[in-house]
Amino acid sequence: GAPAAARAPPFQHELLGTATELVARIEKEEEVIAGLKKAMAARDRGQLAELLAQATDMELDADEVRQGEALKTRLEEEEETLENIKSAIAARNITNLAAFLSKASEMGLSGPVFTEGTKLHAQLQAEQAAAKQLGEAVSQRDLDAINAAITKAESIGLAADTKEFVDAKTLKATIENELAILAKVAAASAARDMASIDAALAEAAGA
Repeated sequence: GAPAAARAPPFQHELLGTATELVARIEKEEEVIAGLKKAMAARDRGQLAELLAQATDMELDADEVRQGEALKTRLEEEEETLENIKSAIAARNITNLAAFLSKASEMGLSGPVFTEGTKLHAQLQAEQAAAKQLGEAVSQRDLDAINAAITKAESIGLAADTKEFVDAKTLKATIENELAILAKVAAASAARDMASIDAALAEAAGA
């Protein structure tokens, strides 16, 4: 081999170092952008957050970064809306449920939580309507209307301890008792049975 003194030193230049760093940076940027595309296609919020953090650290300026940020915000809004629907379902709050279902519908959301919320909203609306029907029947003191309202309430599964339900059943029993007493008075009067008339009147007085 050549004497040591004759050997050329390895070629070094600051441009080589800069070029090497640039290649590494470009490769890293391409890796992050490819990852963002994949995460966006999968709508993977966790992966998006991780890659966007890398892009921020790198000060990477690309359309994919802006698209990823927009999608991440959208996914967060979707998750928040679904969580709000779950809370409204747990609380059986028809006002909140209606508002969050409307927002979810505008966002094009679907799935089991949305389906469950929609079913419960319909149920709560039916319960409200049944309770209103009971209340109106009680205020009219109409036995036929009360019976119809009770049948409706039972068919949709209105809770038995709902105030309107309790009031209607109580009034139904009262009216039926009054009608039974009146029937006794009428029968005793028709028979001109003074003892039965007195007994029926006494019962009426105690009713």
